Amino acid sequence: MIAEHQPHIFPKSMFSVGLSSVEDGNMRYGFEESDTQVRQNRKIFIEQKCGGTWEQTNNVVFSAEGEDFTRYKQAPDDETGVSLEKDHRTAPVDGLYIQQPGRGLFLTIGDCGSLAIVNTRLAQGAISHVGRHSAEQLGAYESIRMLQRDLDWELKDMLVWVGPAVGSDTYPLHQFAGMSLHQVIAEQLSSAGLSKDQVEICEVDTAKSDHYYSHSEHIAGRASRNGRFSVYLGLHPHPEYL
Repeated sequence: MIAEHQPHIFPKSMFSVGLSSVEDGNMRYGFEESDTQVRQNRKIFIEQKCGGTWEQTNNVVFSAEGEDFTRYKQAPDDETGVSLEKDHRTAPVDGLYIQQPGRGLFLTIGDCGSLAIVNTRLAQGAISHVGRHSAEQLGAYESIRMLQRDLDWELKDMLVWVGPAVGSDTYPLHQFAGMSLHQVIAEQLSSAGLSKDQVEICEVDTAKSDHYYSHSEHIAGRASRNGRFSVYLGLHPHPEYL
């Protein structure tokens, strides 16, 4: 975990939000490490570095296939445990939300945008994945609208952190005049009604940082390591607060 890249916008007495790096190991199955090693990487990150509990964590499993990329729902009680994509075969989602104290969410990612969203009044949270497909369907905007609609969240109670993502030099979004994912997400959050002081963006470009796995750089042959980093959000105090 890179200290200066961690979220600072959330009250640590209420939420634990963490960002892994290459130094924490690959967080996705099917690449260079064994399943046992990936599971161990996840467990150490969630439990030792974020203060969460493996058994109370849901995995946000998304897919770039299909036509709808604004698929959100409540994290199912019967699908906790971050190895769930190895054990469950439910439909993919673009975001999950949690309401119960002690619960957590985990997202593996590598170039796309990630949103950790909390409600400081209700002590609830959500993680949303925003890649190109989702951005073109106003994914960041729709994430906020969903929480307002489904959970009666009020804008004034929301805080959002946006994780590292690939930059426009490597991956310009042509539908948005060549803007980067970070720029598009920021505009969509603003359009949803959030002010600048409610949003924190980790402006790291995954294609240019050795600290984060980059899918696009590996595909292009410019990165020897293949893997995914991760984002965790827990409805419990951050370890630094305890």
